[in-house]
Amino acid sequence: MIKGERIRGIGTDFLSIRRLEATLQRRGDSFVQHMLTRREIRDLQSRRGGGYFGTLAGRRTLAGRICAKEAVVKSAGTGLSQGLTWHDVEVFNAPSGSPWISVSSKAKELWGTGKFMISISHCQEYANAFALCLEEGEGGV
Repeated sequence: MIKGERIRGIGTDFLSIRRLEATLQRRGDSFVQHMLTRREIRDLQSRRGGGYFGTLAGRRTLAGRICAKEAVVKSAGTGLSQGLTWHDVEVFNAPSGSPWISVSSKAKELWGTGKFMISISHCQEYANAFALCLEEGEGGV
């Protein structure tokens, strides 16, 4: 955190890779397009290659991104309410590999902030994410 910022809220999410695979079997690309923006899909496919979501690594990454989006909306305190969709939160990686969050102007207006810290992890069977929503101000939570 930067001096003058405080934690507004925290959020976390946890997802079974098997559950995601079952959803992808039923819904395919339409599910990926529902959860990720075109910019997120292009970013992942440009770095990892076409057909990426058909690989185990791609499904793990997708699960982590879904968890990150859920953790962010929980940390902001609203969830997906007041007209927000999954496309109002985007997840990218810095060159170092660390994840960062971009939110739409609609989300910034509703939440009063666009600053988040995020951690994503996954293993063979599960993905999880933890988010902090930050706002201007001194002090703790």
